[in-house]
Amino acid sequence: AAFDFIHFGKQEAQRAGSPVRPGAVRLTDNPEFIVTEIRLTEPIHVECGQFGSFVAYLCLSGEASVQILGEAASVDNYKIGAGECLLVPAEVPDFYLVPCAGDTLLLETVVERHELPGDFVASEEDRLLN
Repeated sequence: AAFDFIHFGKQEAQRAGSPVRPGAVRLTDNPEFIVTEIRLTEPIHVECGQFGSFVAYLCLSGEASVQILGEAASVDNYKIGAGECLLVPAEVPDFYLVPCAGDTLLLETVVERHELPGDFVASEEDRLLN
């Protein structure tokens, strides 16, 4: 049943509005995903290893470049403008966000991997008994 997958326990307080780095504000932080608003005024280095998942960027205004160091010291450059989004795969270890316009505003969304405690997944033994 659907109720087997809903956690009705007490939730920890969300840390919305907390600063993450200069020019960035965490809008929501919950077990499902994290959304951060980034006012991009200078290049920033993003290390994906801290997330353990893909990172999605939505450009709300301005224009930004996602620069990924490739093989033989080459740089792969991906631009996103207002209204566009870009997904950076989890396999990318790190990259740079570089502003291409003065009023660049991004939303960064990360889905973190979490092992959920609980007995909502039946063991093989439980399935055989029922």
